[in-house]
Amino acid sequence: MPNDKLLSEEAVRKQLSFMTSVINSIPDLIFYKDLEGVYLGGNKAFAELIGQSIEEVVGKTDFDLFPENVARFFREKDHEMLDSRHTKRNDEWVDYPDGRHVLLDTLKTPLFDEHGNLCGLLGISRDITGR
Repeated sequence: MPNDKLLSEEAVRKQLSFMTSVINSIPDLIFYKDLEGVYLGGNKAFAELIGQSIEEVVGKTDFDLFPENVARFFREKDHEMLDSRHTKRNDEWVDYPDGRHVLLDTLKTPLFDEHGNLCGLLGISRDITGR
């Protein structure tokens, strides 16, 4: 007998579709990675920075997507945040495929599973070049 509290596959698909729409409607760059720095997803704004679809980004690391010095900086900031297990903020310069050079205010926060185990990070970046 199915458990009434469990969501049907259709309900889960609808929730995922809705959450994807919500995330993609946000103009800030959103991304999430596992503990090894492998991208698990992101929004359209993040995909624009990378110049690839999110489907192409998933499974890659910063070293696959950015110049080595930028990738090292990103991973260093990831490790600082993960080691502290507290949200950290930093500024980072990035280049878009169309040549724009922008300053991002990036907030990285740890992600925990349902048992309280650290399982990854969530990043949100806002273009603050105009400031």
